[in-house]
Amino acid sequence: MTVAFALVTGVGFSAPAAASFVPDDVVLAEHALDDLGLLASQRMGRSDQAPTPSGSLDAERGLVVRDGAGEVAFRPHSDHEGVLSPSGRALVYSESRSHSVALTGTATAADAGYVVINDASAPDSYAFEFEANGHPAILELVGGRVLVKDAAGDVVTMLSPAWAVDAYGRQLRTSYSVNGDVLTQRVEHRGAAYPVVADPRVACSGLFCTLELTKRETAQLADNALNAGVVCGVTGPAVVLCTAAVIGGWAQANIARNTGQCFGTLWASYPLPNNFHNVYLRCYA
Repeated sequence: MTVAFALVTGVGFSAPAAASFVPDDVVLAEHALDDLGLLASQRMGRSDQAPTPSGSLDAERGLVVRDGAGEVAFRPHSDHEGVLSPSGRALVYSESRSHSVALTGTATAADAGYVVINDASAPDSYAFEFEANGHPAILELVGGRVLVKDAAGDVVTMLSPAWAVDAYGRQLRTSYSVNGDVLTQRVEHRGAAYPVVADPRVACSGLFCTLELTKRETAQLADNALNAGVVCGVTGPAVVLCTAAVIGGWAQANIARNTGQCFGTLWASYPLPNNFHNVYLRCYA
């Protein structure tokens, strides 16, 4: 779905107003996200409010993220419709009582799709379909991260590595696979404390991108054991600039690790990747 600078967007909301009756799993999904601090403190705007240039939630298309490289939209790969949560802070797709998917994107939460798993009867795999610039996207898995390309093969955005946590905050094994425009996240949740929350999150929006290192990657960088070129492979033509910025962040990675934070590199994505600089982030995985 940590709140990285590149993930910050304002949100317009074009979904229908919340109904008087809200399914239990919608309420459960909102509570699970709120407990992890993944929801904004304020309600999302209604359809009569103009959306900001960077992102919006839409009942039909799901989460729509815009930046200088284009537009990406994604939603659960199912026929279910999104329902506004009771507080108006998430668009929730009720798959069954065992699990649901919530989309968020606000000034204080990541552009992300959260799978909320309520019990052990839920499936292990969850699929999302992506659009890029109005057409089915082309997805490419690169070192745990996912490039989202348009029909011309140009990278529009990328997704951070998969993560999943249970009700006690324990990290669970999870991974991505891709097939055309469909991203599938597998979550090994058997034996976990429920609810479990898993997260595909967008790493570029509002003209900026953030390469967020996980706790493991931050530790590797701090120990001079991270292959920065591989990690920066998602930046395409800017891989040299990214690699230099990451390698140069060795001292910051040590500080991040010692203070319970993670290391990240922020850059402007449009018209060409530029102005790389390093940041400290709350670890998402």
